[in-house]
Amino acid sequence: MTIQPRGSQLALIVINDSDTVWQDTITVQRYSFAGEVLYEQTYSIDVPTRQNYQLLLDDGFHAYKKDAELIRAKASTDDGTADAWWFFDIDKRLDYPVSEYQLDVTVAEEGYTLNVTAQTFLRDVVVYADKLEPIAEVSEQLITLLPQESFTFTVRAARVPTVDELRANRVILCANDVIHDNSLVTSKMQ
Repeated sequence: MTIQPRGSQLALIVINDSDTVWQDTITVQRYSFAGEVLYEQTYSIDVPTRQNYQLLLDDGFHAYKKDAELIRAKASTDDGTADAWWFFDIDKRLDYPVSEYQLDVTVAEEGYTLNVTAQTFLRDVVVYADKLEPIAEVSEQLITLLPQESFTFTVRAARVPTVDELRANRVILCANDVIHDNSLVTSKMQ
């Protein structure tokens, strides 16, 4: 799924690249960065195999505070990794909150799991596990979380770090951090 502009409106584009019909319920919500639902609509979809479906979103999805609102489309059968997100401007002009989150590390068969629970909105969370161990591999990247949402990353690694090590080495970063910490911006990006 993706959300794209179509003239003066936004459209939800549902892409079914599978060999089965995609029948689902999609919830589209406009949020404040504080996690408050400002507007919501639910749509039933029935997308044939190898087809796309376009749905124009109504005026309730226009932002009133473009620097502090977003839209998320979520399929009822999805695990959250394929959510469609829309932001009303580019990152450097958005009023992201300072990132705050809870971390929990659990030993796993080939490394560890890292559960991140957002206390504030977190845009594009990245786990730089290779900062602690060059051969470490992370299951997912660029995960966006609303306040109180969680995501568990699986990290293949030879050793399991503590939460303090992860924080001290800035292993977890997101777009919020780049906006609020100039040391993360290279001179070429400024």
